[in-house]
Amino acid sequence: MPVNRLISQSEIDGIIGTLKEVLPTGQFTSGPFSKKLEEVIGDYLNKKFVIATSSGTDALMVSLLSIGIQPGDEVIMPANSFAATENAVLAIGAKPVFIDIDHKSYCIDPLKIEEAITQKTKCILSVHLYGKQCDMKRIREIADVYQLRIIEDACQAIGSSNLGEYVDIIILSFNPYKNFGVCGKAGAIATNNENLAIRCNQYSYHGFEVDKKIKKY
Repeated sequence: MPVNRLISQSEIDGIIGTLKEVLPTGQFTSGPFSKKLEEVIGDYLNKKFVIATSSGTDALMVSLLSIGIQPGDEVIMPANSFAATENAVLAIGAKPVFIDIDHKSYCIDPLKIEEAITQKTKCILSVHLYGKQCDMKRIREIADVYQLRIIEDACQAIGSSNLGEYVDIIILSFNPYKNFGVCGKAGAIATNNENLAIRCNQYSYHGFEVDKKIKKY
């Protein structure tokens, strides 16, 4: 099977049709089409606020900054994940702490999280893989005991049930190789927390209010 050629002719025709709508407007980012995407994702995930980003990696970096992760802070994450996971943490000056996986789900093993927690630990980054979800209920329980934040990486799990049930913030990727891929790179952040949404917008839009480049937050 040609895994790099999964787009049908009807999909190609649809994409070209949409491009013909978008290109004449000159609004390629943060315009009405981006807003429509955010609305559709929000309705699908039952989240009040969605912020479109240029990639899943950017969604993760913005989310980390928005929940207050600082240089030197430790972020617990699974050893089994794409390099973008740790690279996003490193990019903001924080330290990735790798945890082994549960060999049934291939996701982070909650039983091994507690032994890795230190005074510098600030966040658990739960990464769903291959459409399978981490044990979010158990991870939430651990996070509550140690007062840690959680980011739910659902880049490979959009379509799974109950995403975001135990967390404030979800990140998505629309990379062509994800299960909801596009013809290029894109991502999104989803939350029901208005303050988090405001901070995510601030970080992703250089401090400006969306559609108001003469006005900063």
